[in-house]
Amino acid sequence: MSDEGEFDYIARALAPLSADWPGAFALRDDAAQIPVKPGHTLVITSDMLVEDRHFLPSDSLEDIAWKALAVNVSDLVAKGAKPAGYLVSMAWTRARLKDRDAWAEGLKAAQTRFDLALMGGDTTLSDGPFTVSITALGWVKGAGMIRRAGAKAGDLIVVTGLIGDAGLGLQCALGELSLAQDHQSTLLKALRRPEPPLALVDDLPHYLRASADISDGLLSDLSHIATASGCGLSLDLERLPLSDAARAWLHSQANPGQALSYLASAGDDYQIIGAIRPEKWDEFQAYAQTRHHRVTQVGVFTPGPDKKVRYQGQDVALSQPGFTHF
Repeated sequence: MSDEGEFDYIARALAPLSADWPGAFALRDDAAQIPVKPGHTLVITSDMLVEDRHFLPSDSLEDIAWKALAVNVSDLVAKGAKPAGYLVSMAWTRARLKDRDAWAEGLKAAQTRFDLALMGGDTTLSDGPFTVSITALGWVKGAGMIRRAGAKAGDLIVVTGLIGDAGLGLQCALGELSLAQDHQSTLLKALRRPEPPLALVDDLPHYLRASADISDGLLSDLSHIATASGCGLSLDLERLPLSDAARAWLHSQANPGQALSYLASAGDDYQIIGAIRPEKWDEFQAYAQTRHHRVTQVGVFTPGPDKKVRYQGQDVALSQPGFTHF
């Protein structure tokens, strides 16, 4: 089993343990749900961040706290659940422990921005690496959370916000990429202080019939939706919404198609990718505009299992569609 991938292991060894709870969806989604009363469902999600795996040793505790909360809020938003509260557990190192007040300040700033409250958790000391795990809870009205499964052939593939900035920001943080100072600042902020589209959460269930947050890369998380829904997909890389900083980088690349495929697979965007009926697209655009958010149509779900990624009509070969933990 040593070469077994992350998702294969979950399906084989862990999913059977969830069989007694229908709202766990056999661990095939990013969250679980608990029906509380008619029309109200509690949604629960959990994510862990590990130093030197999900953030750099040089990152501040304020930035780590913000990101740790944002990645969980992103999961809730993708499910159409309004954040309510969270629990946080930390395995401190002695080096990080001396700055623990900065950690609390970072959490305070993030929970104020994302409108939720700390409900509990645990702390301990370890030899490292510094590790934080957050479990977040949110409410969704109606029939339940938006699932990965639910896309239909002919549905449009839509994405919120901008794609690729965090991946380029990591290159900047590692000293592997140098751009104009304003562009570099934009990319580093996207990496360290992601902003899930919280303002859209209340009405997302009205528009999207399948969705996921973009954590492991747009291509990877989009593929999860297609597989869960029994669909294929066709993605047009030239449609990806990019910041001015990402466009400046793209213009310096010899192979635009491959460069765009990198942006679509780098991950850490914490935006939403989803499926929408074509007849609802114009209404969704207008709604997002009233919430000061950008939404972009980047492709279509197709019949059958084929997943096609194209640049200006030509297929693009992919070496790695996204991040995996092992």
